[in-house]
Amino acid sequence: MKKAAAITVAVIVVVASIVGFLVININSVVKNGIEVAGPEVLGVPVTVDDVKISFLNGRGVIKGLNVANPAGYKSETAISIDEMQVSVDTGSLTSDKIHVKEVIIISPSITYEGNLLDSNISQLQKSAESTAVSVSEIGGESSQETEISLQIDRLQVKDAKIGVQLAFLNDPLSLVLPSLELTDLGKDEDASAGDVINEILIGLNKSIVPLIRENAPEVGDKLKEAGEKIGEKLKGLFKRG
Repeated sequence: MKKAAAITVAVIVVVASIVGFLVININSVVKNGIEVAGPEVLGVPVTVDDVKISFLNGRGVIKGLNVANPAGYKSETAISIDEMQVSVDTGSLTSDKIHVKEVIIISPSITYEGNLLDSNISQLQKSAESTAVSVSEIGGESSQETEISLQIDRLQVKDAKIGVQLAFLNDPLSLVLPSLELTDLGKDEDASAGDVINEILIGLNKSIVPLIRENAPEVGDKLKEAGEKIGEKLKGLFKRG
């Protein structure tokens, strides 16, 4: 009985210590998590200015989140978010699956460089697609590496400012993406943080490309021209065969 009681007390002390640590350090835990996991997933520096989240209800804001451009692109930053509102299940921060109930991003700045088939955004997406983040890399104390899962129930982006810089455009384009909403991201049990970010970037790319085509007629001409060149090359290969 004494041994069982001692074990119970020890468990309570450990749990209380973890909860106490999170209550005091939740903002630094989230900030550090983003700045460590972000580069692992995207292959570029990711920085955050400030995080303020209430441990009691999990609601708060993340300020000054910046995702750098992949190497070889002109602009320093690919995505810049002044402020994003979040609602997090704080109990999930100590588990292998982080559960974010809602993310609302208003007026982020996004740079779109390269071309419609191979842009900086698609490069970030490809990096996310092939990445898994381990608990140990974010500071987990477990000696066994465990892949972090991420779930975001709802992500909404409003009035995103898109700066378009394509090689064949005479002048840069300044566009606005009115709204993008994605739901049930990472709902599958084994969805990694990389999987979820990959889904987000695919959704972003699918929204931006039609917007560019609508506002730059020459884009359609270039795509048609590229298609014709590919067709000519294929014909040449068949003739050789």
